[in-house]
Amino acid sequence: MLVYIAQWKTIYDQYGEDVLRTGVKDQEGSHHGGYIYQQNCYQIFDSYFLKNNPFYNICDRSGTEVEGSLFGSAHGGVNEPKLPPMPTVEVKVPTTLQEFYTGCVKTISYQKQTVGLDGKTTSNTVCNKQVEIKAGMDPNNNQKFRGEGHQQPGRPASNLYVNFVAAPPNPKSADFHVTARYRRSGANLMYTQQITL
Repeated sequence: MLVYIAQWKTIYDQYGEDVLRTGVKDQEGSHHGGYIYQQNCYQIFDSYFLKNNPFYNICDRSGTEVEGSLFGSAHGGVNEPKLPPMPTVEVKVPTTLQEFYTGCVKTISYQKQTVGLDGKTTSNTVCNKQVEIKAGMDPNNNQKFRGEGHQQPGRPASNLYVNFVAAPPNPKSADFHVTARYRRSGANLMYTQQITL
């Protein structure tokens, strides 16, 4: 690993950042190599210089929670108000009684704010996620996915909540006339059928 870092530093010193990112051209004009840092460098900085310093969690004179700083109060670093947490993401998933009874896997789509590779810019991204509905679940069995909600620079991501909502049976299904007679009463399954005397 140290050898690779030394090579990257040599390329940076001789050719600059652009060549380090795109790679070095050969005689045919093709680029070889290149390196792009894929992590959030600001998150690493915050973990060492914010959360681990003694001034991280403090309040100003009005009682407002503010952020600590590596430089203390020398440059007004402790006077920056703490950003409010990002709101959670909630997704409602219509689920029929038959799906609750047999169990299934559904794919949900939701939109959330994500942080770019530079650790500063944000954008709205559409995400797809598979959620499992186990046999016997009901609308009260909601699921929480920690850290899969909105993102903001320098802050932990919010959570994703998946709420199951009871939906009527599909009228286009072949067994609609049968499933429409079932209903749930607590943990019990009730079936309605006319019978002769």
